[in-house]
Amino acid sequence: MNIFRVLKISKLAGIASFFINLFLILLIVSTVISAMRLNVTFNGLSMYFESGQVHVIANFTIENNGYYEFNDVMTRFVILDTQNNELFDINHTIGAIPVGVKHITINFSLPMIFNLVKDETYILLVSVSGSYAYHLMRLGFRFPNDIPWDAPLDNLTINVKTASISATTANLTATCTFNSPDNYDYFLTITMNVYEGDVFINEVTHSNLLVQHSTKFTDTLWMEVDRGKTYNLIFAFNATSFFNYTYTILEVEVP
Repeated sequence: MNIFRVLKISKLAGIASFFINLFLILLIVSTVISAMRLNVTFNGLSMYFESGQVHVIANFTIENNGYYEFNDVMTRFVILDTQNNELFDINHTIGAIPVGVKHITINFSLPMIFNLVKDETYILLVSVSGSYAYHLMRLGFRFPNDIPWDAPLDNLTINVKTASISATTANLTATCTFNSPDNYDYFLTITMNVYEGDVFINEVTHSNLLVQHSTKFTDTLWMEVDRGKTYNLIFAFNATSFFNYTYTILEVEVP
């Protein structure tokens, strides 16, 4: 009697195991088929500048035409320079994406990490990842992109000259030249601070200079100084709510 009972239990266990395995196989097959009907499209991003930061707006479309929710969805944005050095990395949680089509807009800010005096192309790595079908599968989508950067002070040069006024004084002039951006205008303030060693002597400022796009920008600052001395020059370039940049020239001799 005990032997028949053991055989019956073993048979029932075998049947149960068969149905469990069948269920798992069907679940796996349906998950794979369903996952093939999940598509993520990165629709690009736009950037604008405010309060010294870069504000980014990124847009995605997630088409979940499968059978299961896309859960724990996260996006990641990584910016690399031309030498593949990581400059910025941020994650953003989206959450669950139900069956259907969903359009997603993500806003984030980053400091001014781009080169202000050289046009460069940065690398943007965008990824979207999450779990699928009751966390049975982990899915990820990657979108490598280029960010063409139009530097506001591209190829900046400062040419310093001196010209005698009298036996004791001279004009110290500095001509600032750079290539303006191709796609936007902005207003710029340039300040030249003059030091003798660490001692501040004087400053001259040109404010609200209109930098028009696609031009060679030039501005000349000058100051009367004593002859026979050596000066240090610190130039401050400021575009309100956009950027600040400092350029230093040491040991300018005024004969």
